Amino acid sequence: MSKAGNSFLRKTLYMASLAAIRNKKSLFREMYDRLRSNNKTAKQALGAVMRKMILVMRSILISGEPYRFSNESSKELPAAS
Repeated sequence: MSKAGNSFLRKTLYMASLAAIRNKKSLFREMYDRLRSNNKTAKQALGAVMRKMILVMRSILISGEPYRFSNESSKELPAAS
């Protein structure tokens, strides 16, 4: 991970990603487990989860729609238009 950018934001995303991967029904947990099974290190997988969180937050802000995640469906995120 790089030390570039806002350190407060980086620390906040790090802690949020740790909490997200502890939730067994989370989209982020599924992604983390998939990356770990593909021989990525824990830090690499956690960095990818942090990036995914940023993309989801940006998508929510742009679309203006609330986040909807259904474990049953195709795991689609709000589209950034």
